Formats: sequence, C-alpha cells, structure tokens
Amino acid sequence: MSRHQKFFWILSGEQGLQTLVFLLQMRRMLLEI
Repeated sequence: MSRHQKFFWILSGEQGLQTLVFLLQMRRMLLEI
C-alpha cells in the first residue's frame, strides 16, 4: 500500500476526519503567529 493510499485510508474513518480538522486548525494558528 502506497503512502498516498494509506493517507486516504486513515482519513476514511471518523477519527481520521477529526484529526484532519485538528491539523488544519493547528496550521492556521501557526500561520497567524
């Protein structure tokens, strides 16, 4: 399984979706600094 497929496989779960939102919020906070 390629890294790309693994990434989407993780995101397919609700836990992965919450993680993605969390990472996006973190990135936004870091960019605002």
